[in-house]
Amino acid sequence: YGQLGQGFVAGLPRSTTPLKVNLPRGSIAVTASNAASFALLDDGSVYSWGASLGFGTLGDNSKDGQRASPAPVVSTAGPLS
Repeated sequence: YGQLGQGFVAGLPRSTTPLKVNLPRGSIAVTASNAASFALLDDGSVYSWGASLGFGTLGDNSKDGQRASPAPVVSTAGPLS
């Protein structure tokens, strides 16, 4: 689903070790589910990547999205920060 955050989904890349994810700033916390990953950055913003699986998990105002690279989580008022 893209939860590795490496910028591609085709071929379903797999890894048994952690991989560096390109984020715009330093992260202070990272968490993951079976389909999506999330990072809290040092400025308070939150980024997500992976799949929403019909539930809006990525926080991008779509329920069926899939993202292979990190993008900001948004609220109805705009980006979280």
